[in-house]
Amino acid sequence: MKHEFVCTVCPNSCELKAGEHDGVLSVTGNKCKRGIEFAMLEVYDPQRILTTTVKLTTGGLLPVRSQGTVKKRELWTIIRQLKSIAVELPVEIGDVVANVTAGTPVCIVAADTAHSASEPISGSAPDVKKNLK
Repeated sequence: MKHEFVCTVCPNSCELKAGEHDGVLSVTGNKCKRGIEFAMLEVYDPQRILTTTVKLTTGGLLPVRSQGTVKKRELWTIIRQLKSIAVELPVEIGDVVANVTAGTPVCIVAADTAHSASEPISGSAPDVKKNLK
């Protein structure tokens, strides 16, 4: 099976091509050794940083992310677990808001700060309707 993807390990953004022949993975397009390692991981055990939102007990949503990488095949399992979570205020960036398990334990941390229900989350987009006068 042939795989094509862009390496994200360094700023080169190499366009990698990986293929397996007789049980051996060959990688082309890499400009550094790290591209080969990236390709092997992407082909055999792809992982991602999970970014999503969870509910706040006061209403609204809090952006969160996994503290480390998560196996790609476990992303939806974790997202389903996070649907039942509601986080209480106040929350600071980096606070652990949940510990979930999807094969392996995963820490979910706040990606923004929220202190009160009336205070917008710092990364929130401006109120577009207000600015359309």
